[in-house]
Amino acid sequence: MENKQTVQKRIEEIMPDLTGLSDYLWHHPEYSFHEFKACKAMSELLRKYGFQVETGVGGIETSVKAVYDSGKPGLNVGFVGEFDAFPGMGHACGHNLMCAIACGAGIGLKSVIDALSNVLFIYILRHAQQIGLLNQGLLAALQDKRLNQVLEKGAFEGLDFAMLTHASSDTCVNDISYSRTDIRVHYYGKTAHAATWPEEGISALTPVLELFNIVNAMRLELGDKGKILGII
Repeated sequence: MENKQTVQKRIEEIMPDLTGLSDYLWHHPEYSFHEFKACKAMSELLRKYGFQVETGVGGIETSVKAVYDSGKPGLNVGFVGEFDAFPGMGHACGHNLMCAIACGAGIGLKSVIDALSNVLFIYILRHAQQIGLLNQGLLAALQDKRLNQVLEKGAFEGLDFAMLTHASSDTCVNDISYSRTDIRVHYYGKTAHAATWPEEGISALTPVLELFNIVNAMRLELGDKGKILGII
């Protein structure tokens, strides 16, 4: 309880800086992979509070990784944030808040870290979530491609667990954690003269349409247990 109160007090002390960062991002929205102002602002704030900051992590120019090492053995904790805006809508999804929240969580926890056994904080700022007004399935694939890229380059190396808070109109704990399975289905047709001998051809499009119709018919039975996203 004492440590919790110390963390809360520290966050209250730095609140002007956190609010300032959030407001700055709100007034300077930047699109995915071009968040240069956000990257600079966040890096400066974390350096101010004693973190070792590295940018360009995982091959993404505007990514940020900030580390504080107590020098003691223990669990390595990560906070994940986002600071990209939505094209044409600014920070409608509240990523300016997510960036400030990740910073506040780390700075607050840093105030008690030397009294605990935890050793490391890492922030990985993802940027591809608002990658465009794309089909959701393609969006997920692009996000995973970028995430795999930073994973393969060791951006999350050494972490025991990581946490993320997303802005919302309600205060709640979201217990939804979806796993993801990809299924690729290829249909091959046979060409034929469409007017003279159509019966000699095989349509690859017909089974694709049937597949999507069947999936759509299943949605009521799925409820909130899962989501099926498809792209052609």
